[in-house]
Amino acid sequence: MNRYRSVLRFLVYLGLCGAPACGAVITADFANWQQVGFFDPNYFAGIGLVFPVDPSMPTFTTTSINGQYSLNALPDSLPGPGGTYEGSWHVLGQFTPDQATTLAVSVDQVTQGTVQYTLSALDGSSNVISSVTQQATGPVTLDLGILPAGASFFRVNESFVQSPNPFVKTIDFAVGKVTFTSALADPVYPAPFIPQLPPPTGTAPEPATWSELLVGLAGFGLWRSRSARTSPGYTASLSSQGNSSKLAALSSGSIRM
Repeated sequence: MNRYRSVLRFLVYLGLCGAPACGAVITADFANWQQVGFFDPNYFAGIGLVFPVDPSMPTFTTTSINGQYSLNALPDSLPGPGGTYEGSWHVLGQFTPDQATTLAVSVDQVTQGTVQYTLSALDGSSNVISSVTQQATGPVTLDLGILPAGASFFRVNESFVQSPNPFVKTIDFAVGKVTFTSALADPVYPAPFIPQLPPPTGTAPEPATWSELLVGLAGFGLWRSRSARTSPGYTASLSSQGNSSKLAALSSGSIRM
C-alpha cells in the first residue's frame, strides 16, 4: 500500500510541476549567517526567498541555539506596558520570483517548555493552500511535502502550551532552515556572512630616529648628573668642604640643580 502511495505522490508531483521535475530542492540555512544580531532579510534573495519587512515590528535578528544560528521569530503584537512580549510569535517568508512546490521548515524554541507550531503555505492572495500543526518541546521539522498548488509565502505560527516555570507565559522560537522546491533557473547561494572585526582605533608608534635617540641619551646623562649631585655622598662632600650654607639650601629644596 505504501508503495502505491509513493507512486501516486510522484504522479501528483509530475502533474503539478510538469515532466521533467519543476526545479531543484533549495535549502536556506541560517548557519551561513555566522553571527548573532542583525539579519539582512534579503540575504537569501539569490535562491528565491526573502522576508517581508513590517515597519511596525522589530528588525530581523538571529540567535544561536545549541550552536545553530537561527532566525528569531517576530511577536504577533506590540510589547505590553512593561516592554515585554506576552503573545504568540511568527515567521513570514516570501518565495520570489518563483513559487515553491514543496516545503519544510526546521524550528527550535528559545525558551524551555511545550509549544504548538503551525506551518502554512499561502498563495499570492494569502490564502492557505496547505498546513500542518505539531506540538514540540525542542527542535522539530515541519514538513508539508508536495503542495497542492504553488506557494508564494509561508508562515510559521507558534502558540504557548505549558512551561516548567509558572511565571513563563510565552515561548519564542527561531527558524534554522527552510527547504523548498522552486523553478528558479539558476539559484545563487549567498556566500557565508562572516562578521568583520572593527579596525584598530590606535596606530603603532613609529621607530625613533637617530637624532631622537641622541637627545634621549643626553637627557638620561643630565638626569644621572642631577641624581649624583643630590645623592648622600655628594652631600657629605659638600659638608666636608665647609659649604654649610649650600648644604642647608639643598636639604630644604630651595635650590634646584
